[in-house]
Amino acid sequence: MYCEAVLGMENEKYITWITNPFNWGGENEINILSLHLQMEIAVVSLQGTYVLVYGEGNPNFKGRVYVLYTGTHYDPLVGVNDGEEAETEKQVRIFPLGDEVAKAMALEVARVEQQKADLKAMQRVRKVMKCGGCGALCDDFQAHCEEVEHDDDFMYDCEEVEIVESIEDALPEGSIDLASPDVHSFYNTRAATFSNMFERPVSINGVEWPSAEHYFQAQKFVDPVAQVQVKEAPTAEAAMQLGAGGATGERREGWDGVQEEVLLLSIREKFSQHKDLAVELMTTQEKTIVMIDNDTWAGMNAASGVPVGKNNVGKALMHVRTEMMQQK
Repeated sequence: MYCEAVLGMENEKYITWITNPFNWGGENEINILSLHLQMEIAVVSLQGTYVLVYGEGNPNFKGRVYVLYTGTHYDPLVGVNDGEEAETEKQVRIFPLGDEVAKAMALEVARVEQQKADLKAMQRVRKVMKCGGCGALCDDFQAHCEEVEHDDDFMYDCEEVEIVESIEDALPEGSIDLASPDVHSFYNTRAATFSNMFERPVSINGVEWPSAEHYFQAQKFVDPVAQVQVKEAPTAEAAMQLGAGGATGERREGWDGVQEEVLLLSIREKFSQHKDLAVELMTTQEKTIVMIDNDTWAGMNAASGVPVGKNNVGKALMHVRTEMMQQK
């Protein structure tokens, strides 16, 4: 019965696939279990709120069990009396064949769960700080403490809490909806061509650097020995670690005031020297470019549930893109 035409592959291959704990079964397995256990298995759809019964009509079957299909998972449906939800030994798991009351109750569960799913789809959860002094919720606790006067006993304590809000609510200032079709996002990894970690050599001021990240990190130093150490780092990640404190040597004064300019130069040279990358950048057209990274100066992250950050790499990429479009 379960031949290659039904399974989509040879039996032996299917056995190997389905016995892998990382793979999930589906309709085939429900049918097999129904026959093996001599039990009707009623699948209640969350989306369509209908009941599809496997093994229905077999008089030799022992009874019927219900499972709720959420679209991604099968969850068991059991019967309980009021106040006995936690007493598993009192749960009704097998229902009589042809029990229309149990079927109606299963459909009602599906309806309620669908309402919950619809509500959840209209919400987002994000993390904020709750002030231990006044109880105010804020995204920036330090700014809150500077703006609000607390009593003398205030210990400047806070805790991270989650809040639920509607997706229709305005995003916090400085955040971007990464799911928007008008946004092009990428992770800050060597695999991403827009990332400075992408290892394409870049020549700047007569010196060739293994990547734009190597150049950017080396400019944090005025010590030529430290710059060479960063330049010779085997990977962009290693160069970043050296720039973050792994390299010894005199650091550049006023780095905070020039780092955006250095970043822009590294990105401009990278894309001007590699035409295939320039073409890829131009294909983003007018989309907002966002780099996803824990460094909220360079990119944005969604640790709070809502993407926040200065996204300076994304801004530099869009600046270079505009320059290239003007040159066409």
